[in-house]
Amino acid sequence: PNKQYHIVTYGITVSPRYAKIKRIAIRNFVFAGGTISLEKGCDLLFEYFTNHPELSLHVYGECVPEQEYIFSKYYEVENILFHGHINKEELPEHLPKYDVGIHLSRFDAYSLSVGEIIGCGLPVVVSNMTGIASEVQKYNWGIVTDLSNHSISTAINQICNLDIYNTYVEFIDTYIMESHKSYGEKMLDF
Repeated sequence: PNKQYHIVTYGITVSPRYAKIKRIAIRNFVFAGGTISLEKGCDLLFEYFTNHPELSLHVYGECVPEQEYIFSKYYEVENILFHGHINKEELPEHLPKYDVGIHLSRFDAYSLSVGEIIGCGLPVVVSNMTGIASEVQKYNWGIVTDLSNHSISTAINQICNLDIYNTYVEFIDTYIMESHKSYGEKMLDF
């Protein structure tokens, strides 16, 4: 109450290997949130993909040790592939192999990983609790969903539609090709 808040967004990190790619089928999703945890909504994410074997989910990151018992059952699911921790500098080499980035965080300050995924040219599905959700919506980089099972399913079905998917690819490409101020420049302007 009685406070004024100013938000200076971090933006996206454009990969030096960025290339606009239109797909002919959308089947491969990637979670590269750094940490596999309840806070990042991984239980919701893994449960969805367990029930949709026609899609695959590639997971980069390590499980929070205290939550290992929650996620261990998903290590045997054939369409959920765990790649472990990977160096941040190497990740942009792997991301373009996939079709969609997905991050269903229950709460997140911003999510730099989502910005890195977008910077590789991939549309995203993010929860409305992910800090970058307002930018995803504003710039049409993908779909923002709430965390209900129905909404998650609807969002994934929508992004698998080639026309919708390729529209997001165009918006990402247009954004990347324009000149934007860096976070530091935005802070100095503020």
